[in-house]
Amino acid sequence: MQQQLTAPLKHIRIGLNPRQYFEPKAMAELTDSIREHGVDTPILVRPIDEDGFLYEVIAGGRRYRAAMAAHGEDYPMPITVKDVSPVQARRMALTENIQRAGLSPAEEARDAAELLGLHGGDRDVTAKTLGWSRSTLDNRLALLNCSTAVLDALMRQEINIVLICTGN
Repeated sequence: MQQQLTAPLKHIRIGLNPRQYFEPKAMAELTDSIREHGVDTPILVRPIDEDGFLYEVIAGGRRYRAAMAAHGEDYPMPITVKDVSPVQARRMALTENIQRAGLSPAEEARDAAELLGLHGGDRDVTAKTLGWSRSTLDNRLALLNCSTAVLDALMRQEINIVLICTGN
């Protein structure tokens, strides 16, 4: 079941967003745009009833954060409600997030590893879910052998994957 409506931001909580780094300039631009024009594209949420929250964000965390910064907790956020389990919501969030542009290779690697776990370790199914080749999945997962410092630098786009692979 899926339906579209609006809900005040104070009744929506952020779910476990796979994206960990939000480029400050891009977030400021999104916040300014939402301040001026509002939110046109609904975020995807699932119904919950916990601690005063009625919904949890599955996809659209950047828009949620920008709308909160621009308009506050009473802003009527456009939402699409999908009644799914927490595991289904996590799978949807990971798949949606990893297929978006701008995700760092480190975030792709972490998300792919979590999705691999949700698929019981089946690399072929995981690669197919992501629209990747098995080789791309294996290469992303290999990044998880890097140190936390390297993964964090990749996430913040201070270094790129070419630098890691060539040792420069």
